[in-house]
Amino acid sequence: RQTTASQGGYTITGEGDPAIDALVLRRAQAKKARDFAQADSIREELRAMGVEVTDTKEGASWRRV
Repeated sequence: RQTTASQGGYTITGEGDPAIDALVLRRAQAKKARDFAQADSIREELRAMGVEVTDTKEGASWRRV
């Protein structure tokens, strides 16, 4: 089931898990602040949870793999 959440113009599309949405948003905020080490760390954390993140023009999309 795909759901979409929007936070300050940043759109997250995923499976409706608020905890994962929050991590994806934190990753986006880190990227915006040019803290790429933190953004990569969050992506690795998500990957370890079995979640794949794809960046889009509007924000990000995630899915369990």
